[in-house]
Amino acid sequence: MKKQAVSILFFLLGVACFHPAHAQYVAPDEPFQVSFATYALSTADESTGPAHLIVLTLTPKDGWYAYAGDHPGPVGRPPQITAQTLPENTSLVPYLPPGQDKPDPFDSQRTMRVYPGSTPLFLPLPGGTDSVDRVQIRLRLSLCQDTKCRETVVNMVYPMEKLDGATLPQAQEQPWWPQYEAARQLGPQRPNQTTTMPVFAPPTDQTASPIRESDATRWNLSPRSAAPTLEVGGLITALALGLLAGLILNFMPCVLPVVSLKLSGLLAGGSLEETDKRRAFREHNIYFSLGVLSWFAFLAALLAATGMAWGEIFQSPLLVTILSAVVLALALSLFGVFTLPVVDLKLDTKTSRPEAQAFFTGVLATLLATPCSGPFLGGVLGWALWRPVYEVMLVFLCVGLGMSLPYLTMALFPGLSRHFPRPGAWTGYVERGAGFFLLATVAYLVNILPEEALTGALVLLWCTALASWLWGLGGPAASRSKRLWVRLSALLLAVVAVAWLAIPRPTTQSWVEFHPDDLQKRLGRELIVADFTADWCPTCKFLEQTVLVDQQLQRWAEEFNATFVRVDLTEDDPEAEALLRALNSRSIPLLAIFPQGEHANSPIVLRDIFTTRGIDAALKQAQNESADE
Repeated sequence: MKKQAVSILFFLLGVACFHPAHAQYVAPDEPFQVSFATYALSTADESTGPAHLIVLTLTPKDGWYAYAGDHPGPVGRPPQITAQTLPENTSLVPYLPPGQDKPDPFDSQRTMRVYPGSTPLFLPLPGGTDSVDRVQIRLRLSLCQDTKCRETVVNMVYPMEKLDGATLPQAQEQPWWPQYEAARQLGPQRPNQTTTMPVFAPPTDQTASPIRESDATRWNLSPRSAAPTLEVGGLITALALGLLAGLILNFMPCVLPVVSLKLSGLLAGGSLEETDKRRAFREHNIYFSLGVLSWFAFLAALLAATGMAWGEIFQSPLLVTILSAVVLALALSLFGVFTLPVVDLKLDTKTSRPEAQAFFTGVLATLLATPCSGPFLGGVLGWALWRPVYEVMLVFLCVGLGMSLPYLTMALFPGLSRHFPRPGAWTGYVERGAGFFLLATVAYLVNILPEEALTGALVLLWCTALASWLWGLGGPAASRSKRLWVRLSALLLAVVAVAWLAIPRPTTQSWVEFHPDDLQKRLGRELIVADFTADWCPTCKFLEQTVLVDQQLQRWAEEFNATFVRVDLTEDDPEAEALLRALNSRSIPLLAIFPQGEHANSPIVLRDIFTTRGIDAALKQAQNESADE
C-alpha cells in the first residue's frame, strides 16, 4: 500500500493536446490514470438542479481494480472524493456508479463489487456556478490486485473555462449516461466516506510536485476549560462537587438497572403503621447507605494504592464475567427460580438478617454503578486521583454520601414512607420488570467482554442458571436431607464453574502497535516482526486468518524470542507510510523482519502472499545473522 499525496495539478486551458474542457492526470509510477471532462446537462433546472457535470474517468492498469461504490464490504474501500469550487468554496457531492461482480480470491462464498476497467465518477455542478474559476479535487483510491493492495491520495486543481451549455458536449448523449443514472439511483457518496481538505493555491506551472506530509506532531498543549468556574481547584471544591456528583449519579440512565436493587427498601415502607416497622424502615436505609459508603471507601483505597482509574476494574474479564453471573442470579431470584440467602430483592420476603441484606444490597448497587459517570464526577475524580490518599478517601466518601442522600433522608424522616404505595399484587409485576432490567445488565456486561472471553462467560452463565434452579429445588417444602444435598450440589457446580473460568488459558501473542519512537528503541535490541496491514486489504485479512494466527505467533515468540509489531495503514499515517517507503515498497501485504544487532537496518522483507514456511526461513536467517556477530 502506498498512500501518496502526489501533486497539485493546475491544468492550463490553452494546452494544445487537450480540449478546453478536458484534462488528464497520469503518474508513471501509479497503477492508474484519471481524465477529466465537463459536460452540459440540458434538462437541468438552473435554479435547483445540476447544470453541468464533471466526469472523472478512472482507468486502472491491467490486473488492478478499485472497489465500487456498491461494494458490500467489510473489506475494501470505494474511491473517496472530496471536491469544492473555487473561489466560492461550494462543496460538490460525488456519485459513484455500480461496479462489476468479481469473486473474492480468498473466499469463494463472497463476491466483490469492483471497477476493473475505465469507470466514470461523477461530480454534478449545481446551477448558478457559471463563475467557477477552478475545482479542487481530492481523490483517495484503494487499488488492489489479487495478491496485494496499495492506497494513493491525489490532490488536484481542475481549471474551469466559462461554462457554456451551447459549446459543451451534452451529457445525455455520452455512452456512460446509463452509469450516471444508475449512480443517481445509488445516491450520493455518504458523508462519512469523505474528508475535508485544505484549500491549495494553484501552482505556477504544469509540473507535478509532491505535497510534503507533515511530520508526526508532538503535542504540547495547554487546555482551557469551557466552564472554569466548575473546575476543581482545591479540596473544598472537590468535596462539594463530589457530593453533588454522587446525588446526580442516582438519576443517570446507566444506573437504571440498579433501581431494582433499591425497590425493596423503598416500597417495603408502604404499609408502615407501627413504630417497629418505622424502625425497620429507618434501619434498612441506614444499612443500605453504609453499604454504599463502604464500597466507595474500598474503591478509594484500591484506586489510591494501584493508580487505577474510575471504572478500570471492569477491564478485568474475570471480574466482569463473575459479576454478570451474580446479576443473572439476582434476576432469576426475582423470577422466583430460587431465593437468595443474603441479598433477596423480592418485596414481600421476610428475612432473619435484614441489616445484612440491606448492607450487601447497597454494596451490590454501588458496584454495578461503578462504570457510570455523570456531571461533575469526571472532573472531581480526575483531580482526586492525583492527590494524597487521605484526600482521595475524603472525596470518594463525599461521592458516596451524595449517592446515599435519598436513603439517609428517608432514614431521618421515616414518615415519608406513608407517601409510598402499599404493597399488593402489583408488586409482582414490579419484580418481574426489575428482573428484565437485570437481564439487560447481564447482556451489557457480556457485550463489553473481549471475544476470547465469551465462551467462558456463556459457560459460567449456564452453570449459574442450573445452580440457581438446583438451589430452588431445596426450598422450605423439601426435606432437610434433600435440601442439604441439592444446595451442596448447586454450590459445588458454581465453585467448579468459577474455578474453571479462573484457570489461566494459553496466552495469545499480542501485537505491539507501531510507534516510530518505540520501534527505534527496539531496533537492534530485539528481533522484530513488523506486519503492514489495513482493513481495506483483503489479502492482509486472509493472511491474518491463515498464516499470522495466534498459535504460530506464540511458537515464533517462544522459538525466536520475536516481538510482533502491527503497522496499521487503514487510515492516514505519515509515519507508517514513511516506514513502508523506506522498505522500498508501495503495496501491502508486507512483512519485515528486523534482526538483532548490527543487521537491524537490513530487514528481511516478505511481500504479497507469504507462507508459514517462508516466515520460518526468514526468522532462522535473522537469528543466524544475530548469532554470527
